Amino acid sequence: MKIFNKLHLVGFITGLALITLLVVPAMGQGPIVNSVSVGGHDSVAPGWPRDASLALNAKQFEDGTVRGQLADKLAPQFQFVYHAEITCLSVSGNQAWASGVITQASNPFWIGAFEIILVSDNGTSKNDPPDQISFPFFGFEPAFNNCHAQYGDELMPHWDMPDGQVIVR
Repeated sequence: MKIFNKLHLVGFITGLALITLLVVPAMGQGPIVNSVSVGGHDSVAPGWPRDASLALNAKQFEDGTVRGQLADKLAPQFQFVYHAEITCLSVSGNQAWASGVITQASNPFWIGAFEIILVSDNGTSKNDPPDQISFPFFGFEPAFNNCHAQYGDELMPHWDMPDGQVIVR
């Protein structure tokens, strides 16, 4: 009987240790201090076809940890779909810069490349101007993973996103 109880205790402790190892690293430390959420088509840039869809969701915690995902399906003629893990988030007013690493792509060449995007939350009412979004820029240089540089329109032009929603907090 004592062996049975000891086995249960060892199993219980092992289970708690596994839960701690798996769950705690997946959470940031402290409250969420910044977040961005985007859904809809990419921007309507002059002369460019509309992308099929873009989804971005990222949170920055008090300890600086960033957790997020970006999924983008470009216009059909480009035949390119990718997914990025967001590891950097910078917010200033109604704008957010999010960057990270491409983890999946229809063209394997881009897996491991960095990605950065700029979005602007211009309100939620039909009376507000449309939210805005840049094209996601990607490359292998570290500058593409530096969201804190807060590149402006001269490097990351962004256009209206009339049928999508950007929320920056």
